[in-house]
Amino acid sequence: MVEGPFAPYPGEQEESAGTALAEQPEPLLEGPDRTHRVLVTGASGFLGRHLVPRLIARGHEVRGLARSRPREGELATLGVEWWTADVRESANLIGAAGDCDRVIHLAGGWVPESDGGGDPEEVHHGGTRNVVREALDAGVERFVHVSALGARPEGSAFFRAKYAAEQEVRGVDVEAVVFRPAVVYGEGDRFTADLRSMLLRYPALPVFGETEFRLQPVSIEDVVEALCQAVERPAFENEVFELGGPAPLLFREIVEAVARAVGVSRRVVGLPASMEPVVTAAAGSLGWPEPWSAERYRRLRESGLLAGPEHALRAVFRLEPLPFREVVADYL
Repeated sequence: MVEGPFAPYPGEQEESAGTALAEQPEPLLEGPDRTHRVLVTGASGFLGRHLVPRLIARGHEVRGLARSRPREGELATLGVEWWTADVRESANLIGAAGDCDRVIHLAGGWVPESDGGGDPEEVHHGGTRNVVREALDAGVERFVHVSALGARPEGSAFFRAKYAAEQEVRGVDVEAVVFRPAVVYGEGDRFTADLRSMLLRYPALPVFGETEFRLQPVSIEDVVEALCQAVERPAFENEVFELGGPAPLLFREIVEAVARAVGVSRRVVGLPASMEPVVTAAAGSLGWPEPWSAERYRRLRESGLLAGPEHALRAVFRLEPLPFREVVADYL
């Protein structure tokens, strides 16, 4: 649980896998029926595809809000009650949280506007404000909000919008739990999938700008378990938790781990941001995947690391964070 400036762990080394999923603690449930009715926004996205089945397996009822209802795959067969809406359109949200006592707000992706992610203020701040109003009208008891590591009032547009969205959640009369995850990875993610595609085709990975920055990617399994506990446990109110992996990694080390997992050897090449159009055009002419934009790299650098030695996954959620190298080697 943190507030304040972002700084790296001093000298922590990446750890072993530790607690396997099968050995993780039993859910801490509350109330006489031990279950909840949960509205999950962004339920068909990467986080939602992992979270919704876990909630249902733990006995909760789920109403999934998404811009379109899944027609195939696991989410289409689980008995989820679907509500089709865009969180930016408040009129279409009326009634979405009816009869729910929990809301988990996932909607609003990490991808920059230049890569199709939408305007940050409209998607993250405005969309969250709309969902909060619907939750209040419905009498929801607890609002669980997924923000982003690096959210702060003086950051770039994305992180300012994320911070403003947090204030919408924390500024109303409802139990609020805010998560600030680092880059989330796991089966079906875009982060490692895009890296994999580029590493399989490019002779070297082009990075626009500084290459020696550090990230603390967090496993989808750890995030999902923390979210489930935020639904179930009775002692949360107006809390902010940062979620990250066991230790910071240089971006170069992340690239090397993904390359090793897919059986190639590649190096990272730093290029000035001004070369982005040239490299993108060249990649298109060769049939290679489009490289990450300079904006996307800036956002990665700005996301930062956990603020200090207190690790919420360990201290609060009783989890040993899964290590990036071992997990990507398994699912990639």
